[in-house]
Amino acid sequence: MSQFPRVFIPGIIFIFPASFLILGMFLTGCEKSASEQQVMDLFRKSMPTQESWGVTYLYTDSGKLTARLKAPYLQEIKSKDKEGQSELEMNQGLTLTMFNKVTGQEDSRLNAQYGKINQQNGIAEARGSVELVNSEGAKLETEELFWNREKDLIYTQKFVKITTKDEILYGDGLEANSGFNTYRIFKIRGTIKVKE
Repeated sequence: MSQFPRVFIPGIIFIFPASFLILGMFLTGCEKSASEQQVMDLFRKSMPTQESWGVTYLYTDSGKLTARLKAPYLQEIKSKDKEGQSELEMNQGLTLTMFNKVTGQEDSRLNAQYGKINQQNGIAEARGSVELVNSEGAKLETEELFWNREKDLIYTQKFVKITTKDEILYGDGLEANSGFNTYRIFKIRGTIKVKE
């Protein structure tokens, strides 16, 4: 019997510290640190509330088609910071076709690798190899372009290249109507005349 305490006492001595260590880990594990909470909040902000594949959106004004958006994948992300606000995000590319409000004919077509639309203010953003071609064949190339549907305005502060049948224009910043029939480059870097 005198050996009984000697055999189990070392085990008990080992079990008690291990038990306290495990219990301590459980008790402190239930509390989230500030950085863990920030990561969780960021994760929740970026989770889509809706997802769609093979999407076609039609925009109308007084019953007339003004634009058609096509995207292979679209997700809606609701803002956790601002109640009721959401964005549509297209991270697998998009095509936006804009139509003349009077004639109903295609005015211009935009292609980009990424797009985002703010649902509250209606401003769309296109990024990554953005290319806009109007009905006359003039082509705009840039890395970022915004479209304000309400004001019928497209704009950017980034580098632009415009190719027409007569010339190639290079510059920084641009403002144009959505049909890309009239435009203004803020800072022209150069012009190359095209010979036919």
